[in-house]
Amino acid sequence: MRELIATVARGSPPSDLRGQGRLIERLIELEAEALATNAPRRTIEAIRAKRLQVRVSLTPRTSGLRGH
Repeated sequence: MRELIATVARGSPPSDLRGQGRLIERLIELEAEALATNAPRRTIEAIRAKRLQVRVSLTPRTSGLRGH
């Protein structure tokens, strides 16, 4: 959990794709480490939630309006 806090405390996700990719990779590593060391479930879920949050931020946004 300390590693997750340190990773997240460095600020908001980087604005460039490369930086966001590195952050996602680090969160994947943290999640794998947490699973391997039988970390508390809430720690694993916190890592997973942050990873998904960063991934969603990479999703292109559309206006929601589709042409007819």
